[in-house]
Amino acid sequence: MKGERHDLKCPECGERMVLRSSKFGLFYGCSRYPKCRAAHGANADGSPLGVPADAETRAVRHAAHEALDAIWGLVLRGNGRASARREAYRWLRHTMGMRAENCHIASFDKETCERVVMLCKAKTEVRCCVCGRLRIWKRWFCAEPSGREGISHSYCPDCLARERQKLERHGIRYE
Repeated sequence: MKGERHDLKCPECGERMVLRSSKFGLFYGCSRYPKCRAAHGANADGSPLGVPADAETRAVRHAAHEALDAIWGLVLRGNGRASARREAYRWLRHTMGMRAENCHIASFDKETCERVVMLCKAKTEVRCCVCGRLRIWKRWFCAEPSGREGISHSYCPDCLARERQKLERHGIRYE
């Protein structure tokens, strides 16, 4: 297993990556090590974990994982860990219009990861435009208005009922 794999290029310098082993398992390291310290994870069979990326893309992938982890962490209440993770990835695949085999953050480019972060934030954080309550995932919480950018606005169930009553008093039917 150990040795060269010529179809993986180092995302930092462009040289080939070599399959190596460590106390943590197999990984791909740049053949120019120690001048280039780029590394990429590998499965037990030597196949790469996703697509190697430069430092900037790895940072955005990390942010995308954190954003998606927030979703499956919220789904976790009342579900098993694996079930919650599956549901979060199912939601992501559906929202992004992807097939299961293509929906792996480790293979996403920078722009796709930025989209994941945006979609997850919109899914997890919605503020009521009347009372300021915050909805995280499917639950509404009383909270002080944060003024944070990127939070969607909607009506909480209580304010929506009041708004519907106002409309109906004026003869407008709300569906």
